[in-house]
Amino acid sequence: MMDAGEDKIIADRLVEVRQNPPDRKKVSKPPAADLSGRWEVHLDFLNATGKHSFTLEQDAGSIQGTHHGEYIARDLTGSISGNEVVIRSAYQKGVRLSYHFRGVLRGHAISTDVVLGEYGAARSKAHRHVQQIKAADAEKGPSR
Repeated sequence: MMDAGEDKIIADRLVEVRQNPPDRKKVSKPPAADLSGRWEVHLDFLNATGKHSFTLEQDAGSIQGTHHGEYIARDLTGSISGNEVVIRSAYQKGVRLSYHFRGVLRGHAISTDVVLGEYGAARSKAHRHVQQIKAADAEKGPSR
């Protein structure tokens, strides 16, 4: 129960917070890896599967590139903060088709949930192109 006058204190504080909301900017972390290169993407839709690919270029935490679908290629943008990855692409000629990938990088794989706008949701798993993994391992030299 409240004492007399506490309702006024609470109401004043609520008004203050609503008029001056706290800053909710998410602090970016340094990228856990450089995602530049080609990625093979396997999508699990509700009633089907699909194979797409990404060609990515990374500059610090910003990502840009191309999302290659089964029939159409379109630009993509995104970000990486620590191991958290966000990638977005959209196609708008005759039909609006947007993909919003949000997930986590683990090793050479990115697992995401995908929002497809009016078409629902899916899950995806992207893997670095095999040739890039072999090249990166070759640069490290022989393991001992």
